Amino acid sequence: MRLPSVDFLYTSAQKSLKRFPFSLISSLIAVGLAVYLVEAKEKFEDDFSLVNLMLVAALGIPFYFCVSILKEKLNFTKIQYGLSLFVVSVLLGCIYISLPLDDDMQSVRIPYIRYAVFNVVAHLLVSFVPYYSGEKLNGFWNYNKTLFIRIVTSFLYSSVFSVGIILALVVIRNLFSIHFDESIYGDIAIVIFGFFNTWFFVAGIPADLEKLEKVYEYPKGLKVFVQYVLLPLLVVYLLILYTYGVKIIGLWDWPKGIVSYLVSVVSILGIFTFLLMHPYSTQKKNAWIAKFSKAYYYVLIPLVILLFIAVIMRINDYGITVNRYVILVLGIWLAIISLYFILGRKNIKFIPISLAVLMLLASFGPWSMFSMGEQSQVDRLKQILVSTKILENEKVVNEPFWKSDSEENFKAQNSNKNSEKVSDSMYKEISSILNYLEDYHGFSKINSWYTNDIDSLVMQQRKLKKYVNVSKLYLRSLGLEGYRYSNDNYKSISYAIGNDKRQKNVYKIKDYDYLIQLEFFYSEDLVVTREVSKSNLVIDRSLTKKAFIATPKDTLYFDFAYLKEQLAKKYKQNLGNVENVKPEDLILQTSSENSKAKLFIDEIRFEASSKKNTSDKSEQLEMLLAKLFLKE
Repeated sequence: MRLPSVDFLYTSAQKSLKRFPFSLISSLIAVGLAVYLVEAKEKFEDDFSLVNLMLVAALGIPFYFCVSILKEKLNFTKIQYGLSLFVVSVLLGCIYISLPLDDDMQSVRIPYIRYAVFNVVAHLLVSFVPYYSGEKLNGFWNYNKTLFIRIVTSFLYSSVFSVGIILALVVIRNLFSIHFDESIYGDIAIVIFGFFNTWFFVAGIPADLEKLEKVYEYPKGLKVFVQYVLLPLLVVYLLILYTYGVKIIGLWDWPKGIVSYLVSVVSILGIFTFLLMHPYSTQKKNAWIAKFSKAYYYVLIPLVILLFIAVIMRINDYGITVNRYVILVLGIWLAIISLYFILGRKNIKFIPISLAVLMLLASFGPWSMFSMGEQSQVDRLKQILVSTKILENEKVVNEPFWKSDSEENFKAQNSNKNSEKVSDSMYKEISSILNYLEDYHGFSKINSWYTNDIDSLVMQQRKLKKYVNVSKLYLRSLGLEGYRYSNDNYKSISYAIGNDKRQKNVYKIKDYDYLIQLEFFYSEDLVVTREVSKSNLVIDRSLTKKAFIATPKDTLYFDFAYLKEQLAKKYKQNLGNVENVKPEDLILQTSSENSKAKLFIDEIRFEASSKKNTSDKSEQLEMLLAKLFLKE
């Protein structure tokens, strides 16, 4: 085996640069911006503009690749080539404008999901654009085989290259005591995987695609990999899903939401497997592959039905979301593909083309995943609020009025007036919908329900570099408490000092040796121990047992059960959130001959059992945020 000469490598690199200049320029821009952002990450921590430019440059790689391939395939004139480049550049510019900036009030997730869709569509275009018409299936398969092999080979070369250089720098640093900024290792990986990897990939794309139609030699290694690795795995996953289907029928146990994701992944794995085996199925000696391939699409039909049942049940219960819409579109696509091949069609180009078309259709218009997801959740929220009379005539009833104090903190007047109108399940559903809207769509469709200009309140806090939980602010503006914990067995009540009072609190520490910040959450063990100097603080979640500090000389006890009793008497609330507790009411102190301790509590939450027809009346400490002062 002869290794390629340096001259050959240089010539290949030069040819690939001439064939795919704009793809490589896009790659270089994206890599340069990525390195710059890594090196100056603190300066651009909240600046999305350069990140957006980097992403758009990365998207230019596959789009400009398609233009270069079409230029060779269709013998573009200079005018046609220039016009194609202009169209792609305008498209990339529009995508850049659609991405959010740092001061955007609406959700930043939707534009990036749409960007991801464009990325998938761009790479699907790469897979079929030279063969978008005609029946040259052998050339199409060989072309995609080349793409697949180049991807794997490029990744392998890039991995070895980057690891080799990084290890060399580590050796130099240790042997010669030369200091390197650790960010250089990330920069090297970015350059190699971003730029070198792209150049290496395009260098292996055949110049004459017409010849690929006449290539009938297929890699034996590929057949072995598919036949003895992918196919057995596919059979195992199909058996698991069919066993689950039998369980559903036998026990009448309706499918869980996760099954739709499993069906999608397994189905796509099967389609990919049989795509790789397509040319082998045309040979007489491999007739079993063709039969197996067609049988697979019959096997897929019940699984697709299972997918539809699972996702439609979730939609009926919780409405349409972006994720459920995507799964539904994948289910439709799988059904179309299955019927296509069951009916005897054999054009494998239909697979990537149909997926690209469906994804584009699902991304725009009133029928898109974004429009339908948002409208579905807004309608669900409106239905709940109208039924509970929190929303009347498109306006929130008993809406708290927010105002700012001298320190630019905003607080509500007459809050939580609607809390008694909603059950725990309704509260959970309202909170879930608002969280979803914040993550994906923003609140533009429900802003008109509120008298408060909530966007202005949020912007005011962000300018002061303060964190704002926007969905919680919209929730509290409905006259509901900001937090409610409940399930079938337990309910809880939280007592907390208001944020403004916490900031103004002043603690005298001259009589104490130690100040310890405590954070205790229900997700921890039932008994939690914290080391405090030479002492141990032991917190037992059960209120029947007192928390204590075991010092070297004695033990100090804190009685949380007594505190809960006193708070319940004074604030007269059994469930929910009490956020206007006076700081002096959240202090526990204890002492002995040798030591003393004082606990300043910022927030405490108690969990009370609400089991019916049971003698279990246990109460537990669910959360504690406090400052402990200790004198030994």
